[in-house]
Amino acid sequence: MHGKKKWMSKKFIVILLSGAALFGFPAVASAENQTIFADDDILYYSEDYEEVKQLNDEIEADLEYVLKDEGIDADVELDEEFYKKAVKAYINPGIVGLGTDGESSILERLGECQYQWIFTYKDKYVVEVSKGAEVTDEMRQELSEEILEEATEREGKWYVSAYGGGQYDSDLIEIAENNASDPEGYDRVVVLGGELGFQAPVALAFKDGKAAEFISLGEYAYEAMPDVKSLSFSEAVNNALEITVFPSGFGGNSGAGAAQGVNAGVIALAAAVCAAAAAAGGLYFWRRKKSA
Repeated sequence: MHGKKKWMSKKFIVILLSGAALFGFPAVASAENQTIFADDDILYYSEDYEEVKQLNDEIEADLEYVLKDEGIDADVELDEEFYKKAVKAYINPGIVGLGTDGESSILERLGECQYQWIFTYKDKYVVEVSKGAEVTDEMRQELSEEILEEATEREGKWYVSAYGGGQYDSDLIEIAENNASDPEGYDRVVVLGGELGFQAPVALAFKDGKAAEFISLGEYAYEAMPDVKSLSFSEAVNNALEITVFPSGFGGNSGAGAAQGVNAGVIALAAAVCAAAAAAGGLYFWRRKKSA
């Protein structure tokens, strides 16, 4: 058995940090990867795999601690299938405010975003791995000494940012495939986290060069996509804009009518949130956060 670790209580917060950025977007899955996700969005097939896999012992220990907390005394031994179910989540991308459904424009935006890896274990437990963001001069001026010290220590390093119980009944890939309206017809599917109107993780599917639909990834209360497994991209975006209240100076107060001229503001808002969250080294999405 691995040793114990302390953890904090379960939380549900919108934003999460990951410090890595993506610069290439393979459009199709390899022959071995038979999912609706591209190779680069599944850890096992991505260039991050070897580096993240170095955390294997720590992840096993964290999961064993979760099990023991529930009265289950069992050793955890992770195999390749565990890493084949780990999905990349792009954080706070601001897709709702881009003003386009074009796949190339959206993927370009995602290439500028931070991301993390989300693992599911036995369809019940969640592990999240993030990479410490680069500490900028702006962060040094704005952040508290405690947060800045933590951010500096984690800068450029992959680490287990959270683990605990999830809101899933399967792995994220299977959930997306089951909830999608046309899984065989998609060109690519990606996972977004912290998107306006959704907040919790949600999948976005592309078809024929355009964003086709958002897909639910669990028992989440998506404001922009209530009580449905999937919804067309245009309808979900309109819903998100209708319910979003923009800060003063971002082109309007709320509603789809205020969206005119607000696209840049939405992106700026997402970028500002990312910058503020980045240095913390892992704020929380939906689950239990480890303490140091």
